[in-house]
Amino acid sequence: MHFHEVQWSRLSSVLVCLLFSGCADSSSCGEGFEQQGNDCVPICPACNDHEQCEKTTTSAQCQCVVGYAGDPCEWSGGLQNAGFAIDESWLKTKGAAILPLAMGPSGPGIASFASSVTCNAGAVSQVVEMPSYEDAEPFVIEVTYRMENVLGVDVGYNRAFRTLRSTVLGWNTDRFCLGEAGYGGPVNFQIAAAERLPDCFTAPIGTIEVDNFEILVAESNECPPPGAVLNGDANVGEGGWVFDVESIGTGATEASLVSGVGQSGSDGARIYKPAGGDRLAGMYTQLTVPLADSLPSPALRFWWSATRDRRYYVDLGTYPGTRIAFRPLDVLESDGEPQTSTYCLPPWIHGGVADLTFTQRGGFTEDEAELVVDRVEIISDDRCGNSADLLDPSFDSSPNRWPGVLVSIEEPGSGVRVLNDPARAHPPGAGLLELSYASNASRLEAQTWVWVPPSEENRGPQLVFYSNVPASPGANVFWAFGTAGAIQDLECVDEFCSGVSLTEELPPGLGWRRNAVCLPAEWAERWYRFRVAIRPSDDPFEAFDPPRTVLLDDFEVRSDESCPTL
Repeated sequence: MHFHEVQWSRLSSVLVCLLFSGCADSSSCGEGFEQQGNDCVPICPACNDHEQCEKTTTSAQCQCVVGYAGDPCEWSGGLQNAGFAIDESWLKTKGAAILPLAMGPSGPGIASFASSVTCNAGAVSQVVEMPSYEDAEPFVIEVTYRMENVLGVDVGYNRAFRTLRSTVLGWNTDRFCLGEAGYGGPVNFQIAAAERLPDCFTAPIGTIEVDNFEILVAESNECPPPGAVLNGDANVGEGGWVFDVESIGTGATEASLVSGVGQSGSDGARIYKPAGGDRLAGMYTQLTVPLADSLPSPALRFWWSATRDRRYYVDLGTYPGTRIAFRPLDVLESDGEPQTSTYCLPPWIHGGVADLTFTQRGGFTEDEAELVVDRVEIISDDRCGNSADLLDPSFDSSPNRWPGVLVSIEEPGSGVRVLNDPARAHPPGAGLLELSYASNASRLEAQTWVWVPPSEENRGPQLVFYSNVPASPGANVFWAFGTAGAIQDLECVDEFCSGVSLTEELPPGLGWRRNAVCLPAEWAERWYRFRVAIRPSDDPFEAFDPPRTVLLDDFEVRSDESCPTL
């Protein structure tokens, strides 16, 4: 039977069905059709991987989903002109440039960021129509790049951001899994400086060059699904964790998965330093944070046990090394008892992939020290709220820990806590963030990341928050944008407290005060780090008993006429 005869046969069946039987059953519709209401519609065949059924009024057939092609369907989509050999497809903003003739490791073509570009938040970006996670395979992003005198390079996809590993000797290739924010519809992929140097406008330095930027199919078992952690139970023999023990220093420091040291005698990820040693070590695993639409109010929870009166540093982002904290999560201080810690996950990581890093610092050579981590998992915690612009703006997540804490001096009574305390909170709420410090030599800070909104006509982006600083703080209390970047050796003095691009003292006394801070308009539709810090005063040493406290509450991102526009 010819094609036109088949089509006429199907049409005749439909007409007969509609005119005489009223489509009483599917068999009246003819072969390959079924009844839906009063209509006879084509039946979809069983489709293979990376295919979806496409229907018309007369046929239904399987076709490759967006980004896939061929038979069988294989990944062929992704970024166009990934090697930058052609100055097309890429959107360049604020001075970023594509240099098709410049030579990189893979041949001609690089994306170039001069020092003025990193100051002005310049970026190269491209919108890609991506398949849904269910229809696709796990993907990785692979980037070849080099940087000099910058505070990192960020790869963003929609609102999720990942900081690339620092380069030391020339070109480097970094590869990381694509999170849920990189799937399903148009996704804006971009490359830009992670943060600006504090004096970038007065003495600009720093360059970034990118040779290649690709979206590739992941290797088998390379990427955990959304909401999963690579070997979160730290089971021996299941991999997932990466361990790093420095070759310098003294002592036989160990880092590995160990049987019987975890929760209830299970396996655990362990760092151990024997007495008399000072060799540093770190360990990390990878977690994939779902979008809030998939898992409302995502949070991180893990069990840990450590030697009493020792501090251990936790980072969330890209493993920075044993001596660096780039995106600090917390400083764990043990009382000798096992603990389970829970953190609301900040919006900048929703839909993204991050390394969860634990490092054991040196400096305590006399005694042995041990840190064990187990049961790392992502959960839903409605105390975390649903703010997409900054985390927990009214601090309602108590008793969860605050995910952005740096403390450099081992000083009982100093720390950062989320509290539920209506009597001390800014009215009319009950939650607040408390920074407590036990002397005028304290060094600690709370950090958060703010999504900078675009300017609205003559109104620039602004952050509003409330602070309550003692009338006699006894230490320097200030807010700041940015950071020194990779903060080396948190025990050191100079690098810990330097490198802010904008800073201002928080006013002391008179209870709660409203603070309005203009956000950098050029950083619109990207995340920017905000810090409140305690630093030593110039006065002779003085201990505070009880510790003094700085309170923070009710953060809000808005636009205001008093702030510069882009």
